[in-house]
Amino acid sequence: FFLFMRAVGVTFSFFFFFSAYLNLNDPDPEWWLICYGFTGFLCLVSVFYRVPVILCYFVIACVTCWIPFILMEDSFWLRVRDIRLLNLFDHEQAREVGGLLLVLTAMIYLIFRSKNKSSSATSYVLFAFLLPALVAAVFAPKLFKDFSSDSHCNGMFMET
Repeated sequence: FFLFMRAVGVTFSFFFFFSAYLNLNDPDPEWWLICYGFTGFLCLVSVFYRVPVILCYFVIACVTCWIPFILMEDSFWLRVRDIRLLNLFDHEQAREVGGLLLVLTAMIYLIFRSKNKSSSATSYVLFAFLLPALVAAVFAPKLFKDFSSDSHCNGMFMET
């Protein structure tokens, strides 16, 4: 079980470092580099040490405050409410909220990892894997479609 938890930490850290790299071409890369980079750092630290839970709560508070600002950009929330969007995931705001939900998932994993060293945490670890897998499954068609798109970066991939 301990090796499994380490593998989860390494996987999460790789995912978030890679996400930070992919956001270098974003119009506001500094915020995403800080968010994804710090989350990746905490996940990597969790492989070797217990992460201070206060840091996880701090990130959760920041992300929770950030999500409404993203939803208010360009009246995005009003278009979602009025069902005027043909494909929700064609919009950068939806993808950004998805990324922040993954950060929240990582923080929940780190909190339970720090508090529970026993195998009773298995259900939390499964949750920490299932939610990102669900988000990834929803975003996967859009991600692969973005490889051939000519937009600025589609919030996911850098131009070459």
